[in-house]
Amino acid sequence: MNPPTASGFRRTAITALLERVVATTPVIDIHTHLYDPLLGGLLWGMDDLLVYHYLAAEAFRYLEEPPELFFARPKTEQADRIWHELFLAHSPVSEACQGVLTTLHRFGLDPHVRDLPALRTWFAQWPLETHVSRTLELANVAKVYMTNSPFDDAERAVWEQGFLRDERFVAALRIDPLLVDWPGAARRLSDWGYNVGEGLSASTCGEVRRFLADWTRRLDARYVMVSCRRISPFPPAPTLPSSSNGSSCRTARIPACPSP
Repeated sequence: MNPPTASGFRRTAITALLERVVATTPVIDIHTHLYDPLLGGLLWGMDDLLVYHYLAAEAFRYLEEPPELFFARPKTEQADRIWHELFLAHSPVSEACQGVLTTLHRFGLDPHVRDLPALRTWFAQWPLETHVSRTLELANVAKVYMTNSPFDDAERAVWEQGFLRDERFVAALRIDPLLVDWPGAARRLSDWGYNVGEGLSASTCGEVRRFLADWTRRLDARYVMVSCRRISPFPPAPTLPSSSNGSSCRTARIPACPSP
């Protein structure tokens, strides 16, 4: 066997250093669907682990019912079916399945014990605040960015009332309806006291910017997000009508979100 060289020692030392830094550096997760516990929408517990959309999509490889019927079922029934198909009837080898097993292992549970009722009972025994703190500690996560929509009636009511924020949960403003359903969004903004019409006049665009500024301040939002199936080119092509999504993005959304 050849003795290790000086360069080999250096590579080993650098590798060990990088591994230690990565393993010990606190994480800031900039996109989650988790919520400050006082917002009331925090996803937690065994069923929420199982109904994660990646797992649901994987389960449809084996389920013999259409998605609309599956998603009409209570969450517990959805979790039952996913658990059976992906963890009992088939080997949990996908990355999403491994994530569930890793979570159970990190909580000190035996992932080989496939007892779903017992797992539900274990999660249910924890006070929410304790569970949140323990989860972030085990994952070495310092902060998580939420997904916050003023168009969600239940969430908007909590923000308008005000609450004592958990500094580990950072807000991000989601504005999908402004881009994917402007007529519906315009009606909502009008109901909330913003002087907007369905056409994108200069005054309407100004009111949209005011709405974005109001909610950015209210949430202390760090960025704006939108998910949509299709969006017009930006900048919009000259042939696009003035009411197109691309035009509204140029005249209202983008000026309200300047670069830092």
